[in-house]
Amino acid sequence: MNYNYMRYRLEPESDDKKGILYIVSTPIGNLEDITLRAIRVLKESDMIAAENTRTSKKLLNHYGINTHLISYNQHNKKRRTKQILSLICEESKNVSLISESGTPGILDPGFYLIREAIKNRVKIVSIPGCSAILAGLVISGFPMNRFLFEGFLPTKKGRKKKIEQLSKEERTIVLFESPHRLKKSLQDIFEVFGERKIAIARELTKKFEEVLHFSLREAVEYYKNREVRGEFVLVIAGETFS
Repeated sequence: MNYNYMRYRLEPESDDKKGILYIVSTPIGNLEDITLRAIRVLKESDMIAAENTRTSKKLLNHYGINTHLISYNQHNKKRRTKQILSLICEESKNVSLISESGTPGILDPGFYLIREAIKNRVKIVSIPGCSAILAGLVISGFPMNRFLFEGFLPTKKGRKKKIEQLSKEERTIVLFESPHRLKKSLQDIFEVFGERKIAIARELTKKFEEVLHFSLREAVEYYKNREVRGEFVLVIAGETFS
């Protein structure tokens, strides 16, 4: 079987001799969680745009990827977008976009580049892989056929209203939370949701990964006198789950 033939047939050519923008998912912690296709695309790209070049260099060095690396973040996204689209559209270069971890475009500035690429009729190819959302969801034990990803709760304005809205949600709810806000968030959610079930995933795929299944009351009590470290994915059962 001619695997090279299959490889190039699977990846579409860009229109009008333009290059391609690849949206490449990378590990959320464990460096082994990357696809062979992602490694090849990153090696073959003319440039990699990374949300955090410092952390991305660790991944690229680990796999011997020497592709030219530039930063693409919230502060320089407009300037970098023009630069990247110029390379793709005028010089027929292929550019890979990666986030600090996981799938680009989710709670990071990658969305802006993707939107502008579509406006400029650039071919966009998704290289799927890790996502903290799905990693937390699949080990929650809650229904996965319908779920809502809400990202981070508002820190101040609109926080209570958002929690009240979510309390009426029948779908499984997925949230991200930082260590310094975890205790407050659990308390605030419990006060509105009551005795709802929750799965709390900490440091997914990393050395100190921990997944706990509680009622919200138990979760509040568990973390009350504990030092909280790491990044969290909270998966909360929908209103009708039993």
